[in-house]
Amino acid sequence: MIRVLFVDDHQIVLDGISSLIKNEPNIEKIGEAVNGQEALEILNLIKVDIVVTDIHMPIMAVSYTHLRAHETRHD
Repeated sequence: MIRVLFVDDHQIVLDGISSLIKNEPNIEKIGEAVNGQEALEILNLIKVDIVVTDIHMPIMAVSYTHLRAHETRHD
């Protein structure tokens, strides 16, 4: 099972992705975040395999979020 976190500041995109993967047996949506800060808060609590993220988001650039995510990785 692939555990995925989706990050985008547009709810319609998050809803669309959720709709596309809801019947995929090997993908588990762990959560959603609307900005980089929320993504990091989730990553601090939950182990994920993949983060699918929008490049242009408010409240924390994706490059900074990426670096911080490596610091919080659960092995």
